[in-house]
Amino acid sequence: MSSLSEPPTGETPLARFLSIKDRYSSPLKPFLRFLQENQLELNLASVRAYFVYVNALPLAAGTKLIRRYAVKARLRTVLSSTDFNQQARLAAMLQSLDHDSQTRAPSVVRTGIPEDRILGRDEFDRLVAGTSRRTSLFVWFRACRRLSGS
Repeated sequence: MSSLSEPPTGETPLARFLSIKDRYSSPLKPFLRFLQENQLELNLASVRAYFVYVNALPLAAGTKLIRRYAVKARLRTVLSSTDFNQQARLAAMLQSLDHDSQTRAPSVVRTGIPEDRILGRDEFDRLVAGTSRRTSLFVWFRACRRLSGS
């Protein structure tokens, strides 16, 4: 499945890929630019090359994940079918990109807020000292709501 199959209507996968208007249009622009600059067709090899390219960029892991997910989601939409076997092959192909060492998705390290980053009363007073009474009351109200868990 190195090549993405064309539908019976003769419309290319790239044309269908571009015709969909959804929330992924913006994160897909770098992928489309990558295809155009490298004169690549929409196939598994070009998707794999793009994932290697994205992984090498100096971007935040979250940005890389969004770009990867956008490409995979659009491919699922373009290549959706009622044929279970074709859907299974597509899922296996996309999953293989997550297991290959060169195209593996970056991991996001999530850290909690340590105790010493929570403001004390004196730090809060210094924070709101230069603000208006209205602003300081708003910040105080929000801080109290956060502490009470509501």
